[in-house]
Amino acid sequence: MTRPTHPSSSSYFKIKLLSKVKFLGFLVGSAGIRPDPKKVEVIRNWPVLKTVRDVQKFLGFCAFYHCFLVHLSSTAHPLHRLLHKDTKFIWDSSRQLAFDKLCQAIMKLPTLAFPDPDLPYDLHTDASTFALGAVLVQNGHPVAFASCSLTAPEKNYNTTEQECLAIV
Repeated sequence: MTRPTHPSSSSYFKIKLLSKVKFLGFLVGSAGIRPDPKKVEVIRNWPVLKTVRDVQKFLGFCAFYHCFLVHLSSTAHPLHRLLHKDTKFIWDSSRQLAFDKLCQAIMKLPTLAFPDPDLPYDLHTDASTFALGAVLVQNGHPVAFASCSLTAPEKNYNTTEQECLAIV
């Protein structure tokens, strides 16, 4: 006598095993996690930034991929300055260079490896006069990137203090 099964119950014939899967705009596979190339392709045809709102949209797009971007805060710094309340919108060569660098970086986003809690990690940090950056590495493969802008008081720290702050 065979036992009846409900249509929603699992069986071997209903299971489909995949080597990679799309999840929330990312491709997750055995090698790690990376952005969906179709989502990133949008950056190739991104229009020139003409307003503060355009800058906000672009920086929001970049922020979505912040875990994959090296030195995001320092690279985007000229664009962030356009968002200050009393700043006049002037698109100059430094802002165009920042825009181009971010576009190039997004088109070449790396695959982040899955961390193995049994293996050691390496943490590489860096500090500049206006931003901090870090990359977490395991077996020579990046696990995560992080960056942030310095606050006004933190900009007054000496170089050693800023480098220590990057570790924290």
